[in-house]
Amino acid sequence: MIPATGYYEWTGEKGAKLPWWIHPEQGILGFAGLYSWWQDRSRPDNDPDRWVLTATILTMSTVDELASIHDRNPLALPEDHWEHWMDPSIVGDQKLVDEAVRAARDESSVLLFHKVSPFKPEDDGIVLTEPLNSL
Repeated sequence: MIPATGYYEWTGEKGAKLPWWIHPEQGILGFAGLYSWWQDRSRPDNDPDRWVLTATILTMSTVDELASIHDRNPLALPEDHWEHWMDPSIVGDQKLVDEAVRAARDESSVLLFHKVSPFKPEDDGIVLTEPLNSL
């Protein structure tokens, strides 16, 4: 599970895209994720950085309220699924993913969303989540 306060989707034409800040009404989101450790064979066997951790967030077809923004969205797990997804003894399979998608679709949490000003990766601060029309 990957915790987040929200996420961005960008819409519009290339060169003029605007970001949308998508977030829960309160609290945080817990995204379904997968991780893997792998060996970087370009590094020597004794290099402590030879082992690399990578992760990804699973996506699903969009929930209805976000369909006008994007055709898919991150798979936000209902809170009662978080502990299960963080259990390192669980080996994920398609059944686990299908169960998470069903639970996410049944979840009644409300996602709020609004356009924000375009930004660069090095930008930071609350301005990144303030509605575009209030700036």
